[in-house]
Amino acid sequence: MAEEGQQNIQNLALQHRELQKRAQTIQQQINMLQMSVDDCGKAITTLEDLQSFSKNPDTLVSIGAGSFVNANIANDNKVVVDVGAGISVEKNFDGAKTTLNKRKEDLQNVLEQMNQNLEQINQRIQSIESIAKQQQQQPQQ
Repeated sequence: MAEEGQQNIQNLALQHRELQKRAQTIQQQINMLQMSVDDCGKAITTLEDLQSFSKNPDTLVSIGAGSFVNANIANDNKVVVDVGAGISVEKNFDGAKTTLNKRKEDLQNVLEQMNQNLEQINQRIQSIESIAKQQQQQPQQ
């Protein structure tokens, strides 16, 4: 009987480790998705800023890490946007913003699903911990 309890605790420990690995993988995916959502937001903001400055073709353009470069925007009404599968399409500002907003919305939906999955895994981990704790205390009683 004691062997059966020990085996059950070992099985719970194995499940616990596997769930922790899955949770870690999902958390990494969530972090990458959040970076993509943030990237879309920055692109949308940049497009809006460029659109408001279109009367003055000389502007500062962010190159990242708090750095900017002076730029002359020769064609201020066209944007090249990645539409997936390595394909980029030239669009006007409004079309580009629409594409980026849709991508951001899709990413946010996936992010929400991933967060729900992570929450379910964390609940299962807590359940396993509770069961294991109860089983460890049973022989002592």
